[in-house]
Amino acid sequence: MLYSYDIFDTVLYRFVPKSVDVFRVMEQKESVVDLWTISTPFSECRRKSEFWLRRMKNTEITIDDIYNRLYTATKIDKQALEKIRQIELETEKELSFLNTAIVDEIKSHIAAGERVVLISDMYWGEDAIRSILQEKDDVFCDMPIYVSCDYHSSKKRGDLFSVVSKKENCSYSGWIHVGDNQKSDYINAKKLGIQARKVQDSARFDFEKHFHNYDVNFALTYGIVSKSRLMVSNREALLGASVAGPMVYQYVSWVLEKACKEKIKKLFFVLRDGYIPKLVADEIIAQRGLPIETGLLFGSRVAWRFPALTVEKLMSMSVWEKSNWIFRDPCYLYVALERLHFSKEELEETFGKEFAHQKISSFSEFHAALKQVLSHKEFEEQLKHDILSAKENLHEYLVQTIDEPNCAFVDTNSTGKTQADLEQLFCTGQTEHLKKLRFFYHTFLADHQPNPQTQFVFMQTLDDERRFPEALFRAPYNPCYGYEKRNGTVEPIFAQTEFCAWNGSFDYDKYVDGILKFTAAYETEKQKFDADLSAYTDFLMDVVNFNVPSKDITSQMAKIPFNPAMDGSESIDFYPKLKWGALLHPFSELIYYPKGSYYLSGYGWPLLYKALYFLVKLKRKHS
Repeated sequence: MLYSYDIFDTVLYRFVPKSVDVFRVMEQKESVVDLWTISTPFSECRRKSEFWLRRMKNTEITIDDIYNRLYTATKIDKQALEKIRQIELETEKELSFLNTAIVDEIKSHIAAGERVVLISDMYWGEDAIRSILQEKDDVFCDMPIYVSCDYHSSKKRGDLFSVVSKKENCSYSGWIHVGDNQKSDYINAKKLGIQARKVQDSARFDFEKHFHNYDVNFALTYGIVSKSRLMVSNREALLGASVAGPMVYQYVSWVLEKACKEKIKKLFFVLRDGYIPKLVADEIIAQRGLPIETGLLFGSRVAWRFPALTVEKLMSMSVWEKSNWIFRDPCYLYVALERLHFSKEELEETFGKEFAHQKISSFSEFHAALKQVLSHKEFEEQLKHDILSAKENLHEYLVQTIDEPNCAFVDTNSTGKTQADLEQLFCTGQTEHLKKLRFFYHTFLADHQPNPQTQFVFMQTLDDERRFPEALFRAPYNPCYGYEKRNGTVEPIFAQTEFCAWNGSFDYDKYVDGILKFTAAYETEKQKFDADLSAYTDFLMDVVNFNVPSKDITSQMAKIPFNPAMDGSESIDFYPKLKWGALLHPFSELIYYPKGSYYLSGYGWPLLYKALYFLVKLKRKHS
């Protein structure tokens, strides 16, 4: 049996989305800048030379044909052009990497004693292509390579297969060919009677069809994404490598650079949202040899704001001030009151099961019920006692956990209110070093400017889809809702309900593996290419905010359990399906659906979202 493999986009991938991007990378090299003496960019002249040659000649073109045409068009010195041609070959080597799955397949055939050859429609000849391949793996040193420009034949026309058949003395029926091109590698081979197999297209998500007018850094970043996801398999891992990985990496890399500049010795990643950033940070620190330690810190808005409460503050709090830290709408009343340390059982015993399990859909409903609960003196006293106890436990937890005074916390979304509450709690001499806690935030959601001395903010606002970093970065287990003393130490306590971010519906481990595969690949390759993530992650932000369509990303994210059900458990999808009944109560139901729910529903739902979003912002502005 003869096995043949296409080369480019089958055995060999490039770090750039399109072959012409190689020329754009080249023209930025100092060696090419010195040799290229005309104003028209090299990439444009190189692309046009090949374009017109293919229309003028009836046979396959060579790299020499292209550079002869380039000389005719530009009159640049021939010796300079020859040096540029050599730089092009070296750039092809730099920008290419092996498809390890296909290479392993080739090696298994060779080990079994089967004949393997490579076939390519390409302007580089056999020697040049072999030099690219054998630099990456010795298996290609003696392997037969059939290239269109060497035989004036092509897979596209089908006659290159005839050449190989004669050279290898092999019938079509005893031949298996593998390649990525639907016509050249699959249809044409099948017509001849060759068993053909088309490898998976390198495009993985819908948003990749919308790459237009990207810069070189974007192209190189996408190449690193492509390389990292060759090492993963399922959709969750691909989501991690293609979307979450670049976003987390960019934030964490920024945190580490800032921390080094500020001479911070230890970073505490706040769980749940800091879980994946810590994993990425540990990988980067190890790769770069940075003098920074990392640690975990259990905390949340509920755990850190509750100790700063008073009964008076709670009763005078407005709907906008609660910031979702007491409860999420809608829910059963006992869920909201559990955040204030009242148990479901004692609420049922004192006020009845119907009272404890009533559905609340607004802060005013919660406020009225809370007022009723606190009208019982013992409940008011219990709340005061629990606030004082929580303050003491939080204080002790941070003192025992923070073993390095020159530290900072790393979190995702913030308004700065939690930090202000923490600073207010640390006024004693024992915790003098904690009075000016420093925080790194991915997104700062407050209307006011963050404090530049204590708050380091990566992204100032993310108005449309602010939940995305939180969903992509966080741990899959329960949030911390406070602290309690056990055996002489203070330990975090977690939600009493079944509060889990993933519920087994999403392969979290594979997802994290995809993120770490991207991190390792980017750390390895970025020095070689001087790549910059900014353009690519800006594009991703357009994807998650629905400015660039990618229904597969939206659909995959939609399935992740994220939103609390009535009992507080995170069992509702990230983008739950809209219900027509919600139209009857738009401000008690519809405003709680995330943006993606409207966009997935299609029709006029996105327009309705925009209208509701405008009305909510208007109402908040005048509240």
